[in-house]
Amino acid sequence: MTSKRKSGDSSSATAAGPQTVALQPDASDPEHGPQSIDGFQMELGFQRLIEQAPAITYIATLDEASTTLYVSPQVETILGYSPREYRADPDIRRKKLHPDDREYVLAQVARCCASGEPFDCEYRMLGKAEQIVWFRDAAVVVGDGSSKRSFLYGIMVDITAQKLAQVELEKSEQRFRELIENIREVFWLRTDHQLLYVSPAYEKLWMCSRESLYRDADSFLHAVHPDDQDIARRICEIEKDSARFDCEFRIIQPDGAIRWIWARSFTLPETGQVVRTVTVADDITERKQVELMLREREAHVQEQARRLEEVNSALRVLLREREHHKEELESSILTNITASVSPIIQQLKSTDLDSGQRELLGLLESRLQEIASPFVRKLSDQYLSLAPGEIRIARLIKEGKGTKEIAKILHLGLTTVLTHRQNIRCKLGLKSSKVNLQSFLATFDK
Repeated sequence: MTSKRKSGDSSSATAAGPQTVALQPDASDPEHGPQSIDGFQMELGFQRLIEQAPAITYIATLDEASTTLYVSPQVETILGYSPREYRADPDIRRKKLHPDDREYVLAQVARCCASGEPFDCEYRMLGKAEQIVWFRDAAVVVGDGSSKRSFLYGIMVDITAQKLAQVELEKSEQRFRELIENIREVFWLRTDHQLLYVSPAYEKLWMCSRESLYRDADSFLHAVHPDDQDIARRICEIEKDSARFDCEFRIIQPDGAIRWIWARSFTLPETGQVVRTVTVADDITERKQVELMLREREAHVQEQARRLEEVNSALRVLLREREHHKEELESSILTNITASVSPIIQQLKSTDLDSGQRELLGLLESRLQEIASPFVRKLSDQYLSLAPGEIRIARLIKEGKGTKEIAKILHLGLTTVLTHRQNIRCKLGLKSSKVNLQSFLATFDK
């Protein structure tokens, strides 16, 4: 756009008064007709456009300070300076450049002045409140045919939000990288047959360089156990079906050690044709060893339980046989007593015996009855600590015999019988009890 002012030369543009860019038609000029009016209207519309655009538009001289001749109203919204304030200081651009960017930007301006090439640069400026604003500044050199001077026509786009977002993204990527590079799991990102990234843990676990994996994205399979190749190869094929996949397989390290790997792979959602796959691999060798130990212990416990059940079964058989033999022995004794001994005793009773002989015969018959008595067997089974003599006294007590009668029948002294009675109560757990001994013994027949 070629700009002419209503009056005065270009130096009047540096004054503090109102800035004017639009051309005004000269009605006295015969060349100005309807076309000039149309051009004026077009230029006026263009001026309104640039003053409403979300960027700063400017015209500056080609000097070291890049002195501003015109600046659009957006400068106040973005930097805090009114157009009048901004134009009032010819050196404002140089002074408000960020110290870290000043040398570079001025060098680019000098290059543009010397060569006439376009100016395109990203830099920071300090606003009126000393806030930092990032700009993308693009300008071209435009010559003024009438004065043979050149000016810089440019537009400064505020890219602060994008830069801050980029900084946050870089920080986030740095934090992510620090996390990934310090965890024990292996992390890698790949496309079909191309590795994009692998974490340093790969070298510790696979004991192979990351460079080898970058050269050949499938080279990790070289270390996989032959029996697990088909399982591990699924990691390379997951992007074909866009699914999630996890598996366990073994790798053989260069020193021959075998490590168990748990790998989880999934595809990242993509809108384009390229599918990226994330894989996380963890060393689970210790867990596998514990699982193996637990399985071995479980098998050992099951074997011991089986053997114990066999022993218990054998014991149950032996106990049944013992009980059967006991029953047979008792039956045999009872049969012998009933069939062989009892008839002889009955015959002896029918003979002429004196009182002493009859008393001894009665004692013999009583002893035989004790042997065959279910009461004696039950008492012997439950209270094995009772001596034979105590069992005889217990039977007589159950029959209602008193101490004197027992002493006479068994030819024992009263003190001896009393001692036996006391011992019987102790062994039957009745020492401190007031339970009648005869009543207690009578329960053994029930």
